[in-house]
Amino acid sequence: MKKKVIILSKITGIEILKRELAKKQTDVKYSPAYKIKHIDHVLKKDNNNNIAIIFQSKNSVKHSKDIVQPFIDRGEATMYAVGKYSSDEAMMTYKRKCIYPEDHYSSESLIDLLKSKNGSHDKFIIIKGEGGRNLIKEFLDSNRKNVTSLDVYKRIIKKDFLREEDMIVNSENWLLVSSKELLEKVNGQIKSFSQKFKIGLIIPSERLIRKEEEYLYNIIKIFPNSISSPDIILSIVNKGISNE
Repeated sequence: MKKKVIILSKITGIEILKRELAKKQTDVKYSPAYKIKHIDHVLKKDNNNNIAIIFQSKNSVKHSKDIVQPFIDRGEATMYAVGKYSSDEAMMTYKRKCIYPEDHYSSESLIDLLKSKNGSHDKFIIIKGEGGRNLIKEFLDSNRKNVTSLDVYKRIIKKDFLREEDMIVNSENWLLVSSKELLEKVNGQIKSFSQKFKIGLIIPSERLIRKEEEYLYNIIKIFPNSISSPDIILSIVNKGISNE
């Protein structure tokens, strides 16, 4: 059966994924459904000298250099990231170590890591995007830590980013989405035509989708962020919807 993969989010390893899918005669449409808009912030200097900076995404690294660089220059900061890709971005940007949970990339795992370093930091600065998870902040607040959370970017969803004409009849249509905010928009876009097509959804976590919206898809598959994205996505698509 013919297959088509529509990639609606920016992901690491996209060129590898597109190349490998093409080898399988799979149609690929790489069309991120949003653009990123920077949000400016100014942080007042305080007297804390032992600061933890927590990046919740690659974009949070890219859009916070003016905030973070002064702490790095003064040698006052320890960097943390939710996952490897954010950590790699931070290490490439600041040329110093960025700690991340190596077994599973998630806010929950980073919280476990922070628990093991209890009392190590005087202040925490969380860098994230608008609409990003607040789990880490809630954990630190509950432990009476000094926390500042900054939304340094937001996603602007494009109009008509997914249309009925993008789907192929009598084929497997796979949608790859990496954020909860975007998935809610995708669900709204496909409600009027989802039952006409065979649609598979690929997401990084089951928390992204609500139970009442699962009917929109023939199958929902998870690709853990701790596994190479191209490898696991290729495995999912190659296995197919019909073989589940």
